Amino acid sequence: MEKEVIPKGKHIQKETFCLMKYKCEKCLKEELIWNSRDGVTPFAIGCSFCKREGSEHGTMQHIDWSGDKYLPDYFPKFGERVFITMPKEILQLIVKARVEAYWNLKNYPMKESYSSKEEAYKAFLKDSEQEGQPYLLQL
Repeated sequence: MEKEVIPKGKHIQKETFCLMKYKCEKCLKEELIWNSRDGVTPFAIGCSFCKREGSEHGTMQHIDWSGDKYLPDYFPKFGERVFITMPKEILQLIVKARVEAYWNLKNYPMKESYSSKEEAYKAFLKDSEQEGQPYLLQL
């Protein structure tokens, strides 16, 4: 089954199917990352170069926004990173971990806003699924 390609003007998000440039604030290396989805992408991500070199983790910022290239037929190469919609199984684990971490938080405990952890989990999962959380996958 072939995926329908929507004309650029018909996407919800401007960065849909764009090859975007990120630059590390620490090592100053740049990386092109393709967004394979019609969804927002993070302004900042962890630096893959710093991680490979075993040094303190740097942060890459999305730069040169006007230089983002719309490439709906782009095929990433092995080793490149790509934004995909977060798989449901990963999203469920992250939401459960957040509820556990924030349930008894000192200043703003989640337990004051929800009657149970299950209720909080369902609410956060529903919101996150509707937003279509991005996930950075390295091929």
